[in-house]
Amino acid sequence: HLPSVGQRMLTDAEQELSTAKRQKMLQDQIDRRNERIASMQRAQERQAALKQKEETLARKVKEERERLQALQDRAAGLQGMQKVRRGGYLNTLDTDTSVPAQSA
Repeated sequence: HLPSVGQRMLTDAEQELSTAKRQKMLQDQIDRRNERIASMQRAQERQAALKQKEETLARKVKEERERLQALQDRAAGLQGMQKVRRGGYLNTLDTDTSVPAQSA
């Protein structure tokens, strides 16, 4: 015998519910996957930002070292000039003798 109208409506409703549950489960899986992808992207962005910061700091350190070396070289040069002005003796590197300083 044919199912009653009520029975058909119940069967249709059960199928609809089953389909809705399956769709929700799939959507949840998609949402979780998207969140993992977004999380990985944020981690990559953080890593890239840290790498950039590290490179910037390394460059600044290098520039400061060069600046310090230039200041030290300049200070050494000024000290040498003061010795010359005072009429001191400068040791030359090519000979072992001391040479009187030239007066300007």
